[in-house]
Amino acid sequence: MAAKKKKSLKSVRSPKQERSKAVHAAILMGAAQVLERGGAEAFNTNDIAERAGVSIGSVYQYFEDKEDILVQLMQKYLQKDSKLVLDFLVQNEGAKLQVFIFELVSAFAFNAFKNPTLRGAMFFYSQNPKVSELHRGLKDELVFAVSNYLENSYGIKSFKPGLQGRIKIVFESIEANIYSELLSQRHGSAKVSEKG
Repeated sequence: MAAKKKKSLKSVRSPKQERSKAVHAAILMGAAQVLERGGAEAFNTNDIAERAGVSIGSVYQYFEDKEDILVQLMQKYLQKDSKLVLDFLVQNEGAKLQVFIFELVSAFAFNAFKNPTLRGAMFFYSQNPKVSELHRGLKDELVFAVSNYLENSYGIKSFKPGLQGRIKIVFESIEANIYSELLSQRHGSAKVSEKG
């Protein structure tokens, strides 16, 4: 069996000038559109370049490969999740605990369904170390923020040893339900197209 060749350690440009930033943003937007149209299975750099209106060489100037594009796309998306939750904590200060929890779960789920294909791709690529690390890091950040908020705003200290673990379970349960719903929608639309 032949040994795998290591990837070349070519340099990937970080956009600094306005034109470079615009090309980088166009590639990410093109990637989001390709992902939306074809899903994670059909995600490839040729389609991304075409959709972004750039050459394939331009794509590889800014990104190592399609997983790198996906990671950066997810990073933007997950940072929006994080900002949503952190803004939510500020806006709902003083709300009754039950209302706070219901609204937090609702906001998180609503945000996930605003871009279901990207959320689905995150699960499709969940075994990718970069995607997994990014997702875990941002989820831990959110768990820590919500835990501190509950402790400071509602005095929930009696659960301290397990509070973060419980919040993490809630977030993971929401994500699992969202993923299950995305799969059922996808399979439902596949059945409809097979009949049509």
